[in-house]
Amino acid sequence: MSKVNVDDIAWTVWQSPKGKFSSSFKEISAALGATPDAPVGAGGHPFDLCIEKLAPGEVSCPFHSHAAQWELFYILSGTGSVRLAAGSQLVRTGDAIMHDPGEVHQIKNTGKEDLLYFIIADNPPLDFCYYPDSEKYSVTKSKFKPFLRVADVEYWGGEE
Repeated sequence: MSKVNVDDIAWTVWQSPKGKFSSSFKEISAALGATPDAPVGAGGHPFDLCIEKLAPGEVSCPFHSHAAQWELFYILSGTGSVRLAAGSQLVRTGDAIMHDPGEVHQIKNTGKEDLLYFIIADNPPLDFCYYPDSEKYSVTKSKFKPFLRVADVEYWGGEE
């Protein structure tokens, strides 16, 4: 059995180079021994769990979809909006949101308090992401590896 108290996990704070995207998160799966960005056979867990926190006005990441990965968000506190292909939907404490593979999504804190939520994602051995706003693709497990258009581009290319 692996066990960790979430209060003992430090918040990791990150921000995109120009500050358009930012969040704080606690990687619970990593604290339980999972190798980050690794499939099950290479030290990863069958699913990844983290807590993400967005301050008022923060947007977690660029608008994107996964080809293989499922993501479940459970809102612990606060209010926000989830951007989807057909528009945006408001979310609040107690809401559970499932993003199927292929569904583009992005979450933003639209409230006056921190938006706090669990993200539970399966851990497929291979996934690729599509970023419609910047028309690029990723074919690696790590979001910071090269991205593709007609030529390789870096992660923040065309986002800010």
